[in-house]
Amino acid sequence: MNPQHALDTCAPRSGSVPLDIRNSLKTGARLFAAALTASVLAACGSGEEKQVSVEATDTACTVSPNKASAGTRVTFTVKNTGTKPVDFALVAADGDTVVEEQGIAQGASEETVQSQLNDGGTYTATCTPRGESPIRTEFTVTK
Repeated sequence: MNPQHALDTCAPRSGSVPLDIRNSLKTGARLFAAALTASVLAACGSGEEKQVSVEATDTACTVSPNKASAGTRVTFTVKNTGTKPVDFALVAADGDTVVEEQGIAQGASEETVQSQLNDGGTYTATCTPRGESPIRTEFTVTK
């Protein structure tokens, strides 16, 4: 039997789809859209956001708080209270730079690009005053 013919036998002769079938199709489309949205949100992480303050001096790199949950979108705000411009970076255990802000002037505060940290583990936050060795501290992402 032709599938179109099967539909025609269920539909009124006017050629329109019966109301109960249309409502079922709309409900199915809504359920599909809701499931798709939930899948996308799950893939993107928890949707949580966290503000992390970083104070960079000529001799220290203080990160507070120094941990976040996996899937959290983190905004690092770096304040340079030292006497030299400073570079800030967050580096994953595999060596990939996740966040980077260069040339933060003394006395300035910079909000870095937000980063969604999906992988748990220990990251290294690095403050490097111009012409000096990097100052490192740990930042932990828990699963």
